[in-house]
Amino acid sequence: MQLKGVARKEQAKRQQRKAALGLVFFSSGILIVVGALELFILRHDPRLNRQAKLTAHATIKEPFIKDGPPKLVTTIRNAGSIDAHELSVANRMVTGYFKSEAEAFDKMRTVSPGISTTRLILVAGESFSETLEYPTPLTQEDRARLAMGALRMYFLSELTYSDGFGSVHRDQVCEYFDPAISAMAQCDSRNSSN
Repeated sequence: MQLKGVARKEQAKRQQRKAALGLVFFSSGILIVVGALELFILRHDPRLNRQAKLTAHATIKEPFIKDGPPKLVTTIRNAGSIDAHELSVANRMVTGYFKSEAEAFDKMRTVSPGISTTRLILVAGESFSETLEYPTPLTQEDRARLAMGALRMYFLSELTYSDGFGSVHRDQVCEYFDPAISAMAQCDSRNSSN
């Protein structure tokens, strides 16, 4: 009879272990499903899409009919919902008789930045502007060719920053002077930010 009692106790312990193990597996499964659901919601709910998103745009400060070198006002803006950290901006401007944007871009890569800026933080919604001046004045003939579209002016901004989660982002913005609208317009390529 004692053996039957010991056997019953052992069987009861085994059943308790199985029940505890089943509870652990069930609880783990629930946690995995809830975690996956939270990740899905975070990725797909636009209200929760929390990221820094920097944009750059150049506007003409001085009309091209004035004497002196062309000037562009470059505006860098954090259009995202969180702050951008360790921001580095390099802005370049070139003019020339380019056959393609690729040719202009290749020349811009060899030109040292007209403005290089670093900031520790750019708060969400904040922007700042700087004036980028071409190194040499344009002649009246150059200005006329620019107005006709024969001479081209390009602006390139390279942005490097990290978000609040430690991810590093590298974006480019390319714009050119479009005589049809007398303003800077976005290039067909070389844009990863706007």
